[in-house]
Amino acid sequence: MLMPGNFLSNLTKQNRYAAIAQRYVRYLEIFVLGVISALILVNRTADIPFHPDESHWIATSGYFEKFVSGDFLAPEWDKNNYWPLTQPPLPRYVIAIGRLVGGFDNSSLNSPWDFSKDYSTNEALGNLPNVNLLWWSRIPMAFLTAAGLIILFSLVHLAAGRLTAYLMLLLVLFSEYTSSMLLRAMGEAPMFLFVMAATYSAYRALASWPDRRRSFRWLIFMGIMSGLAAAAKLNASVVVLGGLGVSLILLPMKGEWKSRKERDVFRIRASVVMLLITWATFVSINPFLYRWPVAGAVQMLVWRIKEMLEAQRLYPNQTFPTIADRIQSATAVVLEGSGIFVFVGANILYASLLIAGIYVLAKRGREWFAGASARSAASIVILLCGLLVSIPPLLTPLNWPRYYVLPVIFGTVLISVGAIAILNWAKMVLEDWRAKL
Repeated sequence: MLMPGNFLSNLTKQNRYAAIAQRYVRYLEIFVLGVISALILVNRTADIPFHPDESHWIATSGYFEKFVSGDFLAPEWDKNNYWPLTQPPLPRYVIAIGRLVGGFDNSSLNSPWDFSKDYSTNEALGNLPNVNLLWWSRIPMAFLTAAGLIILFSLVHLAAGRLTAYLMLLLVLFSEYTSSMLLRAMGEAPMFLFVMAATYSAYRALASWPDRRRSFRWLIFMGIMSGLAAAAKLNASVVVLGGLGVSLILLPMKGEWKSRKERDVFRIRASVVMLLITWATFVSINPFLYRWPVAGAVQMLVWRIKEMLEAQRLYPNQTFPTIADRIQSATAVVLEGSGIFVFVGANILYASLLIAGIYVLAKRGREWFAGASARSAASIVILLCGLLVSIPPLLTPLNWPRYYVLPVIFGTVLISVGAIAILNWAKMVLEDWRAKL
């Protein structure tokens, strides 16, 4: 006969084994979803219409060979060179890896697209990448997008449940907008992946609390991911503000502190270290910044502002006359891009679901202040980082659809959360009504 102590010991072991089995089933689910997502996205890659900007990214992907060979003094990195000024280099490296796997070295590259000439002239001048080069340059974007989606799936699963996560994944995977924006050989897919990785790091920093060392390590990792996000697209650097929100505000509000000084020291140390890691990561993969890291970064930012102003002058029909027009157009793109179905009144429905999603995540996020949980931590970082990375694109003066990719994906998450929450509420009301009959 088992003694009570042995019984409890065996029960504890069974629970531990069950927890381990459940964890491995979850890992298997993530792996299978990642493979399926990648296959779907790779299959759609060839169907995405060519965008002339892809010609620029592919043409300059030869910077990767310069980088890995250690040729940091090459003319390509000169401070007066246009290409390192106009965009950071990480997407070029990703494109280069794809084309090299496909057997295309830098001697196979096209020339940059000339927007002052028509399609036929650009093709005759060799500015149009051939079909195979274009496909191999896009392939890495499919895998990066799939990886980013799986990270997002995990966060949504934690915050709002499995059904909500699956709905979000299906909406993004089969959205014509997100496919066309993320699968091109441009900077959107790397930006998306590293923004998601930074957001997940913020979640782990919150979920690890009050273990200060673990939270601190995850903030360091968030700095690395934020630096890579900035190295994909400059505007993605705002994701690091989510980390500052965690280190300066959220974490110090909880836990046992011996004194106010100890709490403030943690705030400053964690925030400064994370910002320095972000900056070091951003600079480390861009030899253009090696000789003049601060001045070069400022020059990049000023150059982008000048280009935006020039684009407004050259394409006045693609700008917003007023702030109201900007808000209206951006809202329409986000809502239409976030939903598969388009019908009369669809935007009203999607806007209602989006607002419901914000309410649900905000309500669940408040639980973290009462007692840390995976659900509350995931809810906070989805709202915090999602809103932060969505604001800069919505403020752009140019009405270019690709600028809205992060707001659209974030909107899709909120719509999914709102839809499932309302269905669950309706189910509960119906069950209560039937119980009273």
